[in-house]
Amino acid sequence: MGSPDGWDVLAGFIIAPLAAGFALLGVGVFTRVHHTFHRLGNPVLFTTLGGALLGLLGVIGGPLTLFKGAEESAALLAQRGSESAWALVFLAAVKLVALVIAAAAGFRGGRIFPAVFVGVAAGLAAVAFVPSVPVSLAVSAAVLGVVLAVARDGWMALFIAVLIAGDVSVTAVLCLAVLPAWLVVTNAPHMLAVPDGGTASRPA
Repeated sequence: MGSPDGWDVLAGFIIAPLAAGFALLGVGVFTRVHHTFHRLGNPVLFTTLGGALLGLLGVIGGPLTLFKGAEESAALLAQRGSESAWALVFLAAVKLVALVIAAAAGFRGGRIFPAVFVGVAAGLAAVAFVPSVPVSLAVSAAVLGVVLAVARDGWMALFIAVLIAGDVSVTAVLCLAVLPAWLVVTNAPHMLAVPDGGTASRPA
């Protein structure tokens, strides 16, 4: 990206909180979706239903939205420019829905790699909408916002964002962009399973 300037800082200030807000759409409905699945009672029933819904999302979103998202994020970056802005927003939305369903239905596996994919797609969409924004900045800021919303760990989000960008020159901008992103997520619900009438606890 080179030496960041004021416009880069402004772009980071816009992209990171917008990406965080987008991810919070999924985080906000997670508990409700989790309760809906678990009302079925039998784990075989709700995991089967979850698997069927994930399969349907895979058909809708295509191969890039399947699996955990690590290799798919790399593939998406490698073919940047081949997808329209709205197609990238669609991929991000499908992956976010898949993340919520997989976590709510009790599928094993982490949430970070799917969140990274959502951030990569959102960042590339930002570049498609505003081509003057450096790709490394847009992608890293979006990954920062999404991972922050999902994991609520600022250091992890910052580290992963810089790692995904592969460009340490974005670090200073991201250290500033994390502030508005944190303000967006600080009072929002966490992506935790909350038993009816109980307190929040991390799902297994």
